[in-house]
Amino acid sequence: MPDSVIIIMTLMILAIGITMIMTSSSAFAINNTGNPYYFLIRQARLALVGVVAATLALLTPYKWFRALAVPGVIAAGAALVLLFTPFAVFLNGATRWIDFGIQFQPSETAKVALALFWAWWLARRPVRRITQTVIPLAITAVFLGIIVKEPDLGTAFIIAAACYLLLLQSELSAWWFAAAAPAGAAALVWIIRRNPYQERRIAGWLDPWEDPTGDGLQYVQTQLAFARGELFGVGVGASEQKYRLPESYTDSIFAIVGEELGFFLTLMLVVFFVVLIFRCFYVANKCQDDFGRFLAFGLTAMLALQVCVNMAVMTGLMPITGVTLPLVSYGGTSLIITMFSIGVILSVSRG
Repeated sequence: MPDSVIIIMTLMILAIGITMIMTSSSAFAINNTGNPYYFLIRQARLALVGVVAATLALLTPYKWFRALAVPGVIAAGAALVLLFTPFAVFLNGATRWIDFGIQFQPSETAKVALALFWAWWLARRPVRRITQTVIPLAITAVFLGIIVKEPDLGTAFIIAAACYLLLLQSELSAWWFAAAAPAGAAALVWIIRRNPYQERRIAGWLDPWEDPTGDGLQYVQTQLAFARGELFGVGVGASEQKYRLPESYTDSIFAIVGEELGFFLTLMLVVFFVVLIFRCFYVANKCQDDFGRFLAFGLTAMLALQVCVNMAVMTGLMPITGVTLPLVSYGGTSLIITMFSIGVILSVSRG
């Protein structure tokens, strides 16, 4: 039987997400479409697609996904390359989507493809020498280079950190991991120094009140949202910050949750995520098959890191990254890919 705790937590978080999209997007929707429920209706439809994707993944024996490791990473790489073609969509200062009549975000598919490829690679034979990881490391580096170019530094960080955690499951010497951490930090600093807008984001994060209507706008409005929510919230639909907070129903939706639901119910959402993530790691840990264990671990690491990054940004612990909150934020590709990933983990839980 699939893990019931994972199913219940996923559906609970998804229900909260759809409710918060209804409230946080209504003002923008009515001003731009004339229909206050425009984004709610779209997200509800996407959620149904996500449920179907999760169900199909659940019903598929996870060992069958081995055959998709190489084709999957090739397809994901090809989708990323399309960001340099006329099919690419430039929006909000970034080229993160491609449009074939339906828009989707290739970096989201890259997460699953890399988790699957690394799981397949690590399960083939014990990895004891760094030379045994040249191919997956090279593929990951190419993917990260394209995603940073979009630019989408937040997603690149999540993928790099998840692959690092996956590689920790190998038999490589600890010296390699000790060396990789400062090397990764140095690369991150180099990327930020080469992108003035990233430096402005960090400056706005360090002192948001220095420029509260410019680089510090999102940080200031986020703080005000949580402050207004206090312990019990202002009530569903009563948010004022949704009129001022950029990306109120996508990247910044966690702040609206804090404002409308208050500290206690926001904490409940955090607990739901913690239970979901720990249960997914539990499924990975108890799996006796190396491929299933690595696959569930990699997908869970991607999910956990994205949740942590979004919440850290919204609470002022990290600079803005443009990373959405899984299952809660508006967005079709992210929702469907997350639901599919959870379906794969549920397949692993079935054994």
